[in-house]
Amino acid sequence: MPGIVGSAPDGGDVRALSESLTHESWYECDRVSTGDAALGVIHHGEKDASSDLWYEGDGIAGVLHGVVSKAPPSTSNPGEFFRAVLDRPTETLAATDGLFTLACADADDRLVLSTDKLGSRPCYYRESNDFLFASEVSALAPTLDDPTLDLQAISDMVLFGHTWGESTLLDGVSELRPARVLTHADGETTVDRYWRPSFGRSVDVDYPRTLLREYRASVRDVVGTVEGTTGVWLSGGLDSRMMASALREELDAFHTMTYEIPDEDESEPARRVAAALGVENDRIELGPPDAFADVLDRAIRLTDGMVAWSYLINTTHMLDGRLAAAADVVFEAAPQELYFGDDIWDYQRQLVRNGSLTDALASRYAVVDPRDAAALVDGDVDPVDSLRQEVTANDHPDAESVFRDVVWHRAAYGHFRSSRVPRSQVGTRVPFAASDFLNVAADRPPRYHKRTVPHTGGRVSIATTSLKLELTRMMNHGLDEIPYQRTGLAPSAPQWLHTVGLAKKRLRKRLRGPKLYAHWYRTDPTLRSYLDDLLDSAASRPHFDADAIAALRSAHLDGKDNHIKPIAAITSVERWTQEHLDRSGRPITNGKVPTRS
Repeated sequence: MPGIVGSAPDGGDVRALSESLTHESWYECDRVSTGDAALGVIHHGEKDASSDLWYEGDGIAGVLHGVVSKAPPSTSNPGEFFRAVLDRPTETLAATDGLFTLACADADDRLVLSTDKLGSRPCYYRESNDFLFASEVSALAPTLDDPTLDLQAISDMVLFGHTWGESTLLDGVSELRPARVLTHADGETTVDRYWRPSFGRSVDVDYPRTLLREYRASVRDVVGTVEGTTGVWLSGGLDSRMMASALREELDAFHTMTYEIPDEDESEPARRVAAALGVENDRIELGPPDAFADVLDRAIRLTDGMVAWSYLINTTHMLDGRLAAAADVVFEAAPQELYFGDDIWDYQRQLVRNGSLTDALASRYAVVDPRDAAALVDGDVDPVDSLRQEVTANDHPDAESVFRDVVWHRAAYGHFRSSRVPRSQVGTRVPFAASDFLNVAADRPPRYHKRTVPHTGGRVSIATTSLKLELTRMMNHGLDEIPYQRTGLAPSAPQWLHTVGLAKKRLRKRLRGPKLYAHWYRTDPTLRSYLDDLLDSAASRPHFDADAIAALRSAHLDGKDNHIKPIAAITSVERWTQEHLDRSGRPITNGKVPTRS
């Protein structure tokens, strides 16, 4: 997996750390050092040539995984940039836009480790004995004397489908949160936040146009980091068509790809958007389920078992070579919807006003009832404690800002962690990395927050935010006349009609039957055998309740309920545990990453 590794002082073998990362035959590794600190970066080489950098000289060393789309004016080369990060970390990183994790060190064994403002490139570290870090938890597991699972993280997986905050599946290994800078010097480690969005309530009467201007500028900056053939995930929704329209203003050509989810009607709107933009579009079918089962091991390892595999879409196409053959760099729009009004709904604002921040977050993200999560995890753990800790640790001045900030952070723990699957094959980009865009998105007039249908207790949402509809109407190429996949209506239609269209489509989906993965588990013998073996193994572990797992599986297979999300979470944790803690699981990859220093 492309990423960074390192130790300071060099109490660990950086070569061994880099070789522990999941890899492909074309990956390259570059290592640098200064004093007793050693750093490494694993990258795609020529496939994404503008991504990743390394530097050694003048008593400092640095590595960066990802791209910088805007650097401070005072830094004109990598050496100046890493020196500025070492000397003025908070100031320098606050003035830096991009999608990255970085590490740099000086000859005095001072090491600085940082994530970008979105947390788009996960990074993990451990402090026992020597300080070590890596872009995969699995690389750090062999460095622990007695690696043990973190019960709270397991509970998070079952309740939310991913871990939260600093927690990882391994006790003693922490994740560096978004927009954080870690400094390790003289045996002491400190973590500070170097940037935070200023959530507000803008009174800008032309707010959509202001936001669109900053969005297009952000897209322009990110496009400047791309070399090679460009791909775009294009759905039938609004976010990806807005991104594609902005990209078309910057690029003469790119290749769009649409995965066809049964009953979601993605392909026809996407085909029409591509035709309007004058770019190619390929339709990609998901599965078949036996092929999906064949790649699940790799997907689980790439996500460190910390995202339930049910969150992963189009995994077979990503990992069977077709994605790598289609493009060098791929753009995706998700989770762009957060910045266009979906980060707080009106009923959530009411919960927040009543002082129930943790309850509001749990109601938004829990995929099972917390009581059911507690029954599945055998141990003394409060299922919502991670959310409580996130709220407590947040330093925004008011409850609504805390809520939105935690929601923005959640993108790093869920979506960006799952993005490691395509990034194992190609370079990846999102269009919203610029501070100026993020600050305008944070300062949103409340009228543009997402609404719910009155008198439904927040259970029924409006089809989409009015902000996204307005922004789509401002785009070029007639995209506002192409139907929106979720509603079957063009964005030019009024918002209330979209909500009616959404309700009709949801009713048809309920009548058609279960979701794709739920159906595959019930009907495909290959996937059924794979998951049943993992569930049986998980049931024998002390951290899961065997009777609760048996009841969960029976209810799902009998067709009484759709429990594929907690089943996916349990099997993701179990497969990762087999591979990295039992030390006896079947191997997922072989070989070593070519290295040079």
